Amino acid sequence: EHTRLRKVEHLAADHEALRAIPARSRRARLFGEYMDERLKDLDDARRQVRRQLTREAAEFLGDIPVGAKWDDIKTRLLDRFGDQLMPVLSTNDSRRVPMDAVYYFVHGKGGAVDPEAGLSMLDLMDVYDAAIADAEKRESEQRQKEKAAVARRERQSRDAFRGLLEEHSTQFTPSSTWSEFYPQIKQDPRYTAMLGQAGSTPLELFWDCIELLSDDYYRHRKSLECAMRDHGFQMSPNTALGDVREFAAKHCDVPEHCMEYIHEQLVIKARRRVEEEEERAQRHWRRLVDDFKYALHDLDPPLAPDAGWDKELPRISVLPEFKGVGDEAACRAAFDAV
Repeated sequence: EHTRLRKVEHLAADHEALRAIPARSRRARLFGEYMDERLKDLDDARRQVRRQLTREAAEFLGDIPVGAKWDDIKTRLLDRFGDQLMPVLSTNDSRRVPMDAVYYFVHGKGGAVDPEAGLSMLDLMDVYDAAIADAEKRESEQRQKEKAAVARRERQSRDAFRGLLEEHSTQFTPSSTWSEFYPQIKQDPRYTAMLGQAGSTPLELFWDCIELLSDDYYRHRKSLECAMRDHGFQMSPNTALGDVREFAAKHCDVPEHCMEYIHEQLVIKARRRVEEEEERAQRHWRRLVDDFKYALHDLDPPLAPDAGWDKELPRISVLPEFKGVGDEAACRAAFDAV
């Protein structure tokens, strides 16, 4: 492919075909057409050989591990594909050797061999890089599959444990605790399968369940309280569960398993309301007594240090603060304290 026209003219000077075309311009045109076609065929053949050898090298490195080093793999590749590498001309001096001389050298070594056909070290390095990339991709895909399998098992375990919680949901109330529930399920395989895995723990799933349950109970309680207001049902600390259950059956839809807890909450709320009313009344009473004490200090003339209740009662009894307290015994105790 590197041959020039003048060399052809020198080698084939006595050939009839060359003498038949005396014009050198025509020789050059015919020679160029021939070399263009030859180079095209030669390039196609080289690409096909290189493609085949590259495919074989890639298959040879199909099982390469991710951490394989180039120095180790190069030895394996040279042992297997050393004969398919491009021939290299060794010279004893540094003079540039024409490429057509390479052809003659290689031919002399043992036949018609294309010195530019086959693989180069760069080709082998490219194969190595591609094999490492494929190995890394396979390893990444394997890790992803394993990760997905673990995530699937963990999700199935969580779903199974949620089913276990659903089975016991009628036993739960918003005040249920893990310590009450744990002894019932500690040997259940749906619980033990959850231990040690990533993601939500059994305890967290339990509290999620209780939180949703609390929302349901709250909604049912508000519905019952709304019906009580609409129908004038007065809830007190002493209202019996049966009375509340009977009222709910007539006026609203509250699940039976919720009634006991809701009744308990309503009783607590009624008791708290009574206590708040009593506390409010006590604060009002203390304020009236304090007002009475201030009124005693403002009497004119002031109370003497040795003043007695019976003696001062006539002018004390007309005070608005005395009438506001409305209890003579309490007023006398406040008088004695002053």
